[in-house]
Amino acid sequence: VSSGTGVLINQQQVLTADHVTSMAPKDSKVWIQLDLGGQLIEAKVKVTDPARDLAVLELVAPVDRPAVDFACDPVLQPGDELYVIGMGLNYPWMPKFGHFADWNVVILKDQIYPEALAKFFQYQMTAFIYGVVGDSGSGVFTKDDNKYVGLFNATNYKQEGGFYLNISYAIESSEICK
Repeated sequence: VSSGTGVLINQQQVLTADHVTSMAPKDSKVWIQLDLGGQLIEAKVKVTDPARDLAVLELVAPVDRPAVDFACDPVLQPGDELYVIGMGLNYPWMPKFGHFADWNVVILKDQIYPEALAKFFQYQMTAFIYGVVGDSGSGVFTKDDNKYVGLFNATNYKQEGGFYLNISYAIESSEICK
């Protein structure tokens, strides 16, 4: 069993992190919940991209809900305010505020994905996310215009001295729009 968050990209598709659905092969049946405490809705895993950690689920029937407003070419500068909304177990659907910190260029070619040589951009953010079950796949949005600019997929949380360091990572929306 896996748990995570996703965003509605149209009335019949949900975007999430691939590692949330990695136990379910492509075209397998999964169940999603659109509302906290709401009914379960059947969907199928339609797209998996383990190299970029992206997956698309297709609902068996369309829903009457607004989709996220994508920024396919976001222009973020260090210090820009962002927020992350997801279904983390500690604080479900509570926005986590932070700032855009920097870019990471991720090159995947190792034992995890030996067939993959993927290069993509990933955000580093200061949004304080504990990395608990459920946050993966959360949407990253700009504070000023609520544009979807990325998909939360990892966090690095550790204590050094008397300080807690928390850097969160998100796949940039321009990578998702491809």
